[in-house]
Amino acid sequence: MTPEQLAVIQAVHETGRSLTVQSTAGSGKSTVLRTVAQVLPAGLRIGAFALNKSIAKSLKDALPSDVQVSPFHAFGKMMVEECSPRKATFSEWKRKHLVDSLRKERGLYSKGVAKTALALVKLSMAHIANTSAAIEGLVSEHEMEWPAGLNPVELVRLVQDRALSDVLERGHSDDDMLYLPLKLGYGFESMDVVLVEETQDFFRLQHRLVKHVTSRRGRVVLVGDRAQAICKFTGADAEGLDWAQETFNALSLRLTVTFRCPRSHVALVSEFSDLIVTAPHAAEGEVKTVSEDELLSEL
Repeated sequence: MTPEQLAVIQAVHETGRSLTVQSTAGSGKSTVLRTVAQVLPAGLRIGAFALNKSIAKSLKDALPSDVQVSPFHAFGKMMVEECSPRKATFSEWKRKHLVDSLRKERGLYSKGVAKTALALVKLSMAHIANTSAAIEGLVSEHEMEWPAGLNPVELVRLVQDRALSDVLERGHSDDDMLYLPLKLGYGFESMDVVLVEETQDFFRLQHRLVKHVTSRRGRVVLVGDRAQAICKFTGADAEGLDWAQETFNALSLRLTVTFRCPRSHVALVSEFSDLIVTAPHAAEGEVKTVSEDELLSEL
């Protein structure tokens, strides 16, 4: 292991603190997380969260068998199914129907309005935007055009209230899988340690769920790379690692040595990032500059 990888393991073993690990591409994140899980004391409830099934499968293959690995939504769904007072059933278009119903109550029949309104509702959940200022801030940030007959703050609150009632009275849920555990306390303090990969593409609601399941007594190890953030369009927080560091009072560490990239590639990337370093035995590699026509001819 590199000195940086060993520093992460040592911090987990000796400090008892949560960690955020800024890790470049090919820096051995899976190896570090596996070792982290192995050095933690026996008997702890350890979970690992991923953005999607593909990342979850990679984590499951890398981590010890006693670590509960799950995509965020699958974990939330399990919590809802276990804790809901009604039999939980998935209603894919629930919030769309609620938005359409409220829009028609206001005499607004434009499909464009419906699309914008539904996008705002989903963004409000991703950002946990409950205040008037927060909702109006999303409208402004995403440059949403809003008709005079529809108040965005009122719409978001009405949709969320009706959606919650639909869950409690009939068990119907759609995008509630992360929202409901927080709203109703499902899964609170159910984990002692949570490991998270690709943290740079998480949105505020996912960070809050990690906080919810670990609470004040648990620990988290969040691994990610700001330079690889690609999911802002889903509500991902570009400053997610910084926010997590503050939220969890986490120790900040780095993994900068890449075992994936040859020296020539690292030299090129270093023009844009100071968080990537060549591994000692990396190949020299080659960087070519080609025209668009030359590139197409090689495909």
